[in-house]
Amino acid sequence: MLAYLLLGSNLGPRRRHLAWARRALRAEGLRLRRLSSLYATRALPEAGAAAQPWYLNQVVEAETALDPVRLLRRLQHLERQAGRPVPPRRGAQARTLDLDLIAYGRLHWNSPVLALPHPRWRERPFLLALMSELFPRGRAAAAGLAWTPPLPDASAWRRLK
Repeated sequence: MLAYLLLGSNLGPRRRHLAWARRALRAEGLRLRRLSSLYATRALPEAGAAAQPWYLNQVVEAETALDPVRLLRRLQHLERQAGRPVPPRRGAQARTLDLDLIAYGRLHWNSPVLALPHPRWRERPFLLALMSELFPRGRAAAAGLAWTPPLPDASAWRRLK
């Protein structure tokens, strides 16, 4: 099954954290098929953006045999291995590693543990920018996702070389 993941870090050696996450995902049996560039993104306003360093983010298209809940649990385990507090607190908290499951195939799922596609994926312009790099027409058919690619916003995100 194809899964779309958002990788992020805004504490410590951010590039190193994301590189570790990609290696760890492969070690968990995920086949990373496509990766966006790295983007520097401002923390979301509801997360206390003014008080936090910018994130490095990347979208990954991965093939997995794990079911969605098991995949989520593996992502949470990797976050803890990278030093994220248990349980992760919502709100103004910087993170060594943040791994979000954005979509799992075309599955629509809503449970107390997991909602798919991610309930706020359209509200994150930087995520749409990263997805648009992989899908310039604003459509990830394998995930049943469609969006209008956002206009560049250098005050909120920028692609890194």
